[in-house]
Amino acid sequence: GELVAEVGYWSHELQFWGGDLPSLLGKLDYLKDLGTDVLYLQPVCKAYSNHKYDATDYKELDPQYGTMDDFQALAEKAHGKDMKLVLDGVFNHMGKRNACVQEALAADSKEASAKKDWFYLGEKYPLGYKTWGCADNLVELHLESKSIQEYIWRGKESVVATWLKRGADGWRLDVAQEIGFDMLTSITTAAHRHKRGSLVVGEVWAYPARWTAAMDGVLNLHLGVLIYGVTEGKYPGPSAAQSVAGLIDDSSTEEVLRSWIVLSNHDMPRLAHRLPDMQLRKFAQVLQFTLPGCPLIYYGDEIGMAGGDDPDNRAPFQWERATEDNEMLAHTKKLVELRRRLRGLRIGDYRALAAQRLLA
Repeated sequence: GELVAEVGYWSHELQFWGGDLPSLLGKLDYLKDLGTDVLYLQPVCKAYSNHKYDATDYKELDPQYGTMDDFQALAEKAHGKDMKLVLDGVFNHMGKRNACVQEALAADSKEASAKKDWFYLGEKYPLGYKTWGCADNLVELHLESKSIQEYIWRGKESVVATWLKRGADGWRLDVAQEIGFDMLTSITTAAHRHKRGSLVVGEVWAYPARWTAAMDGVLNLHLGVLIYGVTEGKYPGPSAAQSVAGLIDDSSTEEVLRSWIVLSNHDMPRLAHRLPDMQLRKFAQVLQFTLPGCPLIYYGDEIGMAGGDDPDNRAPFQWERATEDNEMLAHTKKLVELRRRLRGLRIGDYRALAAQRLLA
């Protein structure tokens, strides 16, 4: 894309390619047939961009996606098909156009606006505020502020509580490792208080140990790297088996089992892009479905959609490929059914066997 200087966004961040909650409602049968247990949506809060990681109002649904009636219908129908609904919580930063940011920037002091304590402000920052990821439109939050904690997760009318009451069943926390152990534990505890049985998992690009204890689980990107290493022949099978054992020893079996195994997502090349060879792709998926954890399927991977960097890895779903003769789709369904039928693939202990060449 090209930089749209007047708004400070790249053109591909502003182009909306379609896809909303009513259309998703119409595809729940496909997701159920695939064997989906949990439907995880990327941010749905009102935002300026198409990716919605720059919230302008945490409690309002973005009109590009539909209405609040659409959201509640999605939650009800997903629950009716025994699927849980998890939302993306972007609580490390918010969009510059958020009214809270603008109020804080306009206020002369904390006495004039308590929201001035919600951000890192001052002349030491080139823009007058601390940005996240060097993105001018993303303003990093000062989560140590008690008032912003009350607004985002502690309060009965907080962002976390509001969406759980509306029908969501849990949260995936964006850039969780930048939020820190104590804050993550606080968010998780609050979510459980607001809705019994709710789930909190976090995006962690580091080694998962300790992070798993701060939440219900993590997006286990570490295990995804290990799977690619074995599949591409760069990591010996016996070493990989011992690495998984070490991961469990450093956290716990339960924490690893509750974590999501990630092979691709919106921040990395798709599975089919990384592994163009169908057999290698199937092998990686077998590991994803049989190693300890919950396999996370990034939409389109089950039909073999390719795509490298953003925005190619965020392209619309290619429904014309979701047919009975799609080899990758049939393989995915077979693995889902296998994991559902064999209890030992979902719970229990992990024991690595001594081997010279195999991951066993």
